[in-house]
Amino acid sequence: MNKVRYGIILFSALVVGVVLFAFVKSWFYFNRGVQVVTTRQEPLTVHKPRSLNYLENADIVFNKYLFYPLELSEESGGFGPDELLHRARNLHFINLVTGRKKKIFKNNVYIHDYFPGVFSRQKAINRFESPVIQSLDIGRKFVIIGAETDSNNDGFLNRKDDLKLFVLDLDTFRLKQILPDNYSFENIYYNAVKNRMVIQVSREEAGERDYKILIYNASSGKVQIP
Repeated sequence: MNKVRYGIILFSALVVGVVLFAFVKSWFYFNRGVQVVTTRQEPLTVHKPRSLNYLENADIVFNKYLFYPLELSEESGGFGPDELLHRARNLHFINLVTGRKKKIFKNNVYIHDYFPGVFSRQKAINRFESPVIQSLDIGRKFVIIGAETDSNNDGFLNRKDDLKLFVLDLDTFRLKQILPDNYSFENIYYNAVKNRMVIQVSREEAGERDYKILIYNASSGKVQIP
């Protein structure tokens, strides 16, 4: 009887150990980031991702486009409708009408978050006040926040690098990085008028962080810093 009891305890400890190891490994993997390889002749590249069932994380946006991320990892604090950070390596989109498929980034990058260009969500400020409505409407586009350049030269692409903001036109699959040079993404201000996205950006100046407001016009594609 004691042998059976000890066997059950040993098996349970083994299961807990395996689960804990997998969680820690996944957390370390994403926080370390995508390792980049640099040479004098070649641009930055990244290692190929592990073979996973990426389609289990597929979703449909605007009833017309199916997309799935590579190596998705989620945590709280996101900028989109579900308030989750969607950390990934790349995104694939399929136009469900034409059947056209597109891998968004040529090489894998560090994606910090992504979300559709139209949504409304209730945001709870604290437990004593009623939730506020936060909305964004820049049309049938997809917003991606991430880093494709190793800005701190540590050999990895991760949240420590300067984050850029990309807007993907879903009808043409054209991707545009909208932040000016040397500026990094910080935050989004919601409830702007239709076809406008208001963003807080920053850059290093004289050893200090300088913060500014950027206005993106989704209709014209122009960006303005007041």
